[in-house]
Amino acid sequence: MKRSFTILICFLLSSVSNFASPTIYKTWIGENLEYLEITEEKANFEFGFDLYDYDVTYKDSTLTLIDYTYKSRKIGRRHEKYVYKVLRLTNDSLIISPLNERASRLIHGKTVFIFVDKSLLYKTDLKFQKIFFSAGVCFGECPALKIEIDSTGLTYFLGEYHTGTYLGLYKGQLTKVQLDSLIEILKVSELDKFPIRLNMAMDASTYNFKFSYNDKVKTSVGDFVPYFTSPLLNYLMTIYKEIEFEEIEDTYEFGK
Repeated sequence: MKRSFTILICFLLSSVSNFASPTIYKTWIGENLEYLEITEEKANFEFGFDLYDYDVTYKDSTLTLIDYTYKSRKIGRRHEKYVYKVLRLTNDSLIISPLNERASRLIHGKTVFIFVDKSLLYKTDLKFQKIFFSAGVCFGECPALKIEIDSTGLTYFLGEYHTGTYLGLYKGQLTKVQLDSLIEILKVSELDKFPIRLNMAMDASTYNFKFSYNDKVKTSVGDFVPYFTSPLLNYLMTIYKEIEFEEIEDTYEFGK
């Protein structure tokens, strides 16, 4: 009996130790909302406004991202390795430093890069008041629209181009589920760090944001939102299709 009890205690201690050990295999967010998702086989890393897919290895505090590309006009593949030393890994934070030139270029020459666990960015105290968003035309068929939603779910929408049957000015009301969904997205969108100037590109749709929350206002303009905040962009670009609108003849001043 004593031997069995000792084995049980050792097992429980081992289980607690394993449970408490920090893991690198999760989603991390950088200081400027850079997105890094690591699994045991793959990593998705966004720096700038592109999200790249890599094979990954992690051993002896060394994180290696492997980029496979097909050789031009040849059979087979070549691979490039981006190697980082993990300087610190806790349940809450990941700090890496490049060990080769490719790795340094990938993070624009930074010698140290700091990430935090995505789950830590949830803002329980965010008080949503109003949001205004507009999307402009592009070289293609991008929807051009304006939408404004207040804390009660009251919504004004202007469909200008490629918005299907919703062309013109409309007024509607979000359901509780739709409004709660928006607020939850905003709570994990790091509005205080949302870039004032987004990356720009020729012939891309230009976005304008105006966030009113916690009795303050934050604006942002540009063509590419950080991948981390793409759920917010997707919501604002598509929610009008799910709202019961009535078309109105009056004018409305968006973003006032």
